[in-house]
Amino acid sequence: MFDYQVGGSLAVDNPTYIERQSDRDLYEALLRGDLCYVLNSRQMGKSSLRLRTRHHIHQAGKGICASVDMTRIGSENITANQWYQGIAFDLIRSLRLYRQVDLSTWWLEQGNLSPVQKLGNFFEELILGRFPDENIFIFIDEIDSVQSLTFPVDDFFALVRYCYNQRVENPDYKRLTWALFGVASPGDLISDLKRTPFNVGTAIALMGFTFAEASPLLPGLAPYVERPRRILTAILEWTDGQPFLTQKLCALVQQEGHDCGAGQLDIPVGEEGNWVEWLVRTYIIDHWQIQDEPEHLRTVQRYLLQDPTKVGRLLGQYQQILLSDDETTHQNAEDFNEFSSLLLSGLVTQRSGFLRVHNRTYSEIFNQTWVQQQLANLRPYATNLSAWVKSNYQDESQLLRSRDLLAAQEWTQDKSLSDLDYQFLAASQLIDRRHRERRIVEILAMLSYRRGELKPYLEQIAIAVSELITVDWSIVTLCQDDQERILASSFHLGDEADKADNLHRTVSGYVFKTGCPLMVEDTAAGQGYGAVPAGYRAYLGVPLKLSTGEIVGTISLFHQTPRYFDDDEAQLTSIFAERAASAIENYQLHQRLQEMPLIQPIVPNTVSSEVQSIFEEIQNGFGMVPNLFLTMAHYPPLLKADWEKMKAVMIGGSLPRKLKETIALLISKDNECLYCVKAHSAALRTLQVDEDVLEKILGGNLHTAGFSDQEITLINFARAANNHPHNISKELIQNISQYGISDAELIEALGVMEIFVAFNKFLDTLDVVIDY
Repeated sequence: MFDYQVGGSLAVDNPTYIERQSDRDLYEALLRGDLCYVLNSRQMGKSSLRLRTRHHIHQAGKGICASVDMTRIGSENITANQWYQGIAFDLIRSLRLYRQVDLSTWWLEQGNLSPVQKLGNFFEELILGRFPDENIFIFIDEIDSVQSLTFPVDDFFALVRYCYNQRVENPDYKRLTWALFGVASPGDLISDLKRTPFNVGTAIALMGFTFAEASPLLPGLAPYVERPRRILTAILEWTDGQPFLTQKLCALVQQEGHDCGAGQLDIPVGEEGNWVEWLVRTYIIDHWQIQDEPEHLRTVQRYLLQDPTKVGRLLGQYQQILLSDDETTHQNAEDFNEFSSLLLSGLVTQRSGFLRVHNRTYSEIFNQTWVQQQLANLRPYATNLSAWVKSNYQDESQLLRSRDLLAAQEWTQDKSLSDLDYQFLAASQLIDRRHRERRIVEILAMLSYRRGELKPYLEQIAIAVSELITVDWSIVTLCQDDQERILASSFHLGDEADKADNLHRTVSGYVFKTGCPLMVEDTAAGQGYGAVPAGYRAYLGVPLKLSTGEIVGTISLFHQTPRYFDDDEAQLTSIFAERAASAIENYQLHQRLQEMPLIQPIVPNTVSSEVQSIFEEIQNGFGMVPNLFLTMAHYPPLLKADWEKMKAVMIGGSLPRKLKETIALLISKDNECLYCVKAHSAALRTLQVDEDVLEKILGGNLHTAGFSDQEITLINFARAANNHPHNISKELIQNISQYGISDAELIEALGVMEIFVAFNKFLDTLDVVIDY
């Protein structure tokens, strides 16, 4: 009975063995004395080819053959000496020399020579020496298993090359010929081109069966089908001659014939292709993970997914081939090096300079849906990437930013990804950089330091840096007296807020002492810069320098996982460090001024009757005499003039009081006069403006604060006149008039601005104590 063998090595006399061009190529190359290597995917017939070639050499009397199976020697818990001696032992066993040679004693007699030197002497003394008139062929199987060894094996491959180089000096080596078999690329086994044997050897290509080559399989089909040649042709259309799948489909035809039990299968003429398709889909493709016995398809999948550092790249390369309308071509064979792992999976093959899916069966199983599912399991950003691609790469909302981008970048470490992944991440980095640049401008514009309010300002800086650079924690510290104290944190510290640490034991201490920024990707690597808080691994620190050059503290950024910081991030932190240092310097100056006021407000009962009369008017208008006017009273003419102007502009006039108080508040905010901000916030409250609306006014959200377009135009004009008076053009005035604003109203709004510019300067110069 003609039985097909699905999986495993075929015996040399098995009638289903298919002789291919590779059989002839290998046999002829070995007889020429070439170093040969057969490096291909699993279940492509390598082992059967090796056994068949050995048999032909022996039958033809061309020499003696020895085999070494590298998996038999092992790779776990084995030393280099044991491994090299294991190769020698397998050769002794294969050549039946174990009764003539005491290998253990001989190996010990080699003394302190390295294992590779001992193996070299073994070839010369115990192999060539024992067979002086014979050609010796050494077949090494499962050579890829050396990748699991814990020690380098470049010396072994260099020894193989040495055996060929020695032929010039020692003709005996011409009788020693090697053949290497395995699932690996030459670059996987040895990377040193000066020592590799592969650039002097002959690669033997294993291709799928052609119809002519597969014709020995026909006798097994003939009893069950009327037209076996058409059936075999249809089978090869699904397998492209892949040995395992071809044998399996032939066996399935036999199985169907046995199950039918009524002679030949009833397959109509011309329906052979459809019938074979039904067979493939029913017994191979449908529920393939369950039906894959003996295992083949799971082997292909496992090879693709086994290395988490490469799987993204392999899937990306395979996806390119699937998506390509035309076959992906490479004019130079070296271009295939990038695809070597994909080729070794067996899923892809190359023919005539083209890469394509090996056969129709593979393309039906490992299709685009399968790839997308694997990538979805792999990528943390799979949903975003898919949506971005579907939008033809236009939907920027799907790109990653901030923490999502950082998490993706951390995930990509030590991984080789597809070109599409890198394209997506590059686009995300670009959009994130644009967003960050906008946020930097916004945050810097919003930062406003008020003397006496240092902590809230520094907290704004700590929060801003955490957001812009995407770290888990940012702090601003003050360093003095060998202690480091946290002034501000990006999140609430509770009882830890006022805790002081020894400056010399922390990374911040290193920054403080050197006066230079410090970026540490992984503090656990032990660079010796100092300790970081428990649970944090990455650090970026920048010193706080006063205008005098004195260093008073640091901005420190911590991240819980290792993270690379670049120079742009260090520069950005330095910008905020300058703001923080300036605030600390101003605060210290303010504190000194508070201890010694420049001018005390006048005592009301010591003033003239004229001033006393003005105070009474102010008291009736505000319910108090603010320190502003008590300080002005040292020069009564100024007090009288400013109070008259105040009555004319703020209490009189045609514009609403709420509008003018808002102008006064925002002009003072722009000028960073805390006294007037406090005073006119209080004034707006007396006009029934609640805290929510007041917050919107201070944030510049005037529409939501209930102001009309005309009022907002006046407010913005007054602020523009304060901030950039030289940029006010005639065209701008004409545009304002379009809102129905009269010249008198415009001048009245400017009058409010004028009063409070003067008040702001007066109050800030003398640092008048806030009494609101």
